[in-house]
Amino acid sequence: GTVMLAKGASLSSLESAFGSADSVAGQSHTLQRLLTAQVDSLPHEMQTVLQTASAMGDALSSKALRDVHRQLDMKPEGSRLDECLRKLRGDRYLEFALDSKTYSFRSAMLRDVLYSNLPFEKRKRVHEATARGIVAEAARGDAKEAAFLSALKHYKTAENWGQVMLLAADAAEQALSCASWEEAVSVTTQASMLLRQHGGALAPLPP
Repeated sequence: GTVMLAKGASLSSLESAFGSADSVAGQSHTLQRLLTAQVDSLPHEMQTVLQTASAMGDALSSKALRDVHRQLDMKPEGSRLDECLRKLRGDRYLEFALDSKTYSFRSAMLRDVLYSNLPFEKRKRVHEATARGIVAEAARGDAKEAAFLSALKHYKTAENWGQVMLLAADAAEQALSCASWEEAVSVTTQASMLLRQHGGALAPLPP
């Protein structure tokens, strides 16, 4: 049936009504519908910001989000996007970490609901744009630790196998430098499997 929300209902009021995530196993579907309805009640620009953020990772900067919107010619952008982020923080959809200057979802379930509602092609574009931004930062020397691993995971989720192969060596080397042996083995194993499965069917790689 139709989900009805009280006027002025907030994300925090929904969560308090259902209790903690661990206690709502039998009511999770209803909560997901309520969260979807809550997001649908927001202005379109704020919905778009939340949807984009849901595919970008656990924590993201306003700069990274602006870059993805610029790459994909999406609105809002610039100062208007920053204003949306501030409003979403004020409405407790997002949290802001002052030390890292990054935003993250206050509710993991909200992020999951938003992400699952995104059409695959839109997810793919956001993942690829996010990965391109990460690689560009690495080229400028501004990349965070494990940047290539992060970019590789975005390309893998987007099923862009050519770019996965292109980044595999750098990602494995980065994993080793972080003493993440299992991650390094996983990356090289995935690259080997892709090569065997796709071979010449992979998209041509840039020189």
